[in-house]
Amino acid sequence: MVNSQQILELAGTSRWTRMTHGKLDALERFASTTRTWETASRRKMLDDLRQVPLAPRSAGYVHPEQTAGVQSYRRESGATELTPAELVWLQRLPLEPERVSHGDAVRLAGMAATIDRQTSPSSHQLVQSVWGPVKELHDHQQAAHELEVLRASPPPKLPASVLDALTEALTEENPDWPLAGAQERALELLGQQINERDRYLAAAERALQERITAVENAASERTALVR
Repeated sequence: MVNSQQILELAGTSRWTRMTHGKLDALERFASTTRTWETASRRKMLDDLRQVPLAPRSAGYVHPEQTAGVQSYRRESGATELTPAELVWLQRLPLEPERVSHGDAVRLAGMAATIDRQTSPSSHQLVQSVWGPVKELHDHQQAAHELEVLRASPPPKLPASVLDALTEALTEENPDWPLAGAQERALELLGQQINERDRYLAAAERALQERITAVENAASERTALVR
């Protein structure tokens, strides 16, 4: 049976995407198979939820550390010290992190992950001195991008039919409840679910803000040390 818990899970969805529509499709197929979605209120809820606007699609930020190129570099490079060619390459990189190409940043990330601090302290220190500012730049840009996506995708406004369907499900699951009691409990459960959703979104936004601030502070400290 499509039960109250499944309805509440839909109500607590923080970002309405094509994946959410996939969940609706799965519920409809399940209901059609088991013949449990025959009531008008649940059918209307399903139809109304399909009309909820989807969150805007956004490509994820590609951080150099998270690309396949880094993994390839780790597998192919068996050297523990920087080679003469790598030293020359490092010296030719732009001093400004924003001018380092994405491809070069991926190679830097691979070096930083490959060269061990214990076995090659001097090489490790040199690579980190170059990679550190570049990593900070991409850490900042990634967090800023994720924050922008989060703010551009506010949670959807739920149609009134969700409350009607939840009330009906509760009366089926609790036959001894009067209709007024089921309605009151449905309102309470929906409120709790929405509050939990909003707390999750607020915590996610705070975490991203803290990441941005931490990167900015680290960059400021690094600049102060250089001076």
